Amino acid sequence: LSNNRQLPLRTRTPAEARRQFGVSVHNREWKPRRIAQRRVRFDVAREKLERSKAICRELGIAYGLAEAHSAGCEMEQLAGDLVAAEREAREAIRVATEMGALRYVAMYRTELASVLLEQGRDAEAAAEIDEAREHGGYAPLWTSVHSRVVAREGRVDEEQAVERRRDRHVGHA
Repeated sequence: LSNNRQLPLRTRTPAEARRQFGVSVHNREWKPRRIAQRRVRFDVAREKLERSKAICRELGIAYGLAEAHSAGCEMEQLAGDLVAAEREAREAIRVATEMGALRYVAMYRTELASVLLEQGRDAEAAAEIDEAREHGGYAPLWTSVHSRVVAREGRVDEEQAVERRRDRHVGHA
């Protein structure tokens, strides 16, 4: 692989990234989302994802449909379309709720909370995190977003407590 453009992103050195993308890793411009936007054909990705959803609907594979919506949420976040990301997360929640899969509902609510935070809708994000906590979900998923919410609100003591609980949980996982 002599051509740097063929190397996966995670194997690039800062110098290789700077040559290819024209930014420094120490510069605020070095963000995975911006790099992904330059390299990914989101139109093709959206088409393939819609095909996946159609197949899941046709075959009645609810779990696959929920996961496809979740993947759509992540893809739209990378593409910078937070409205579409929110729509995908809400659809994942709807499908998982219909299935009665509460742990997945909690995961998807956490994804939605992350999107809402990116939109500056902190109160709505906090409400989604509270819902995720009620459903039980895997704690590190929601505690990370919860930590961001309370930090933005300036509740530093609570943010530190959340981080300590998360660190203890991760250490025992």
